[in-house]
Amino acid sequence: SQMLIGKRRTSTEDEDDGKSTTSKKSRRSEDGNEADERRDGSEAEEDEDCAFDGIEEVEEEQREDEKGEEKDGGKGDEGMPSTSTDQPRGFEYLEHPADILLHAWGTSDGDAMGALIESLYGVLTELESIEEVYSYEMEAEGESEDVLIFNTLQEALYAFQAEPYFVGRRVEVLEVERHARDGTMKGIQIRAWGESYEMERHGQKNDVKAPTYSNMQIKREKGRVDLYVVVDV
Repeated sequence: SQMLIGKRRTSTEDEDDGKSTTSKKSRRSEDGNEADERRDGSEAEEDEDCAFDGIEEVEEEQREDEKGEEKDGGKGDEGMPSTSTDQPRGFEYLEHPADILLHAWGTSDGDAMGALIESLYGVLTELESIEEVYSYEMEAEGESEDVLIFNTLQEALYAFQAEPYFVGRRVEVLEVERHARDGTMKGIQIRAWGESYEMERHGQKNDVKAPTYSNMQIKREKGRVDLYVVVDV
């Protein structure tokens, strides 16, 4: 293989039947019948109204419950959207007012960084359209982990925007360099498998201008690393 660097209500109305009455008794009888009919009709309407009101109340409660679930599930401990996935490695795209929020995770720093680069390629085009024609190597450094993540995404984006217009489907982190003082990441070497981008064949989903430091977060727990990065589109 080749390797390169770099979404009724009803009502009733009483109608006149056109018949005249000949005695008070008959009128009272008819009046009484009409009163009974009106009363029965009114009770039926009330029952119907109650039924619809009951339905509306249930629907309203369901809407409130759904809003509550969205609100409760929308933010994590760090004020970032949370995920319910139990996959050891992967990524997803989360809602953002203007741009796109990448969320990638893995069992280690390297796994999470690899998934993060894959998520960037998935923003640019459909990953399913990419074939693993050749491999492309990249490396980046940073005085802090935030800077390293920014520079790594910038490097992957540059390879897409300039020769050889590389877009990757699978990413592997070959090495992670760490600061001796605290063990945080300071450098990374990556190998990605993919091909040169062609608009007619791959299509374009988003025009990513650059990664950003806005709300960038690294969250580590036992056996899991989560990365959150906003990209400017």
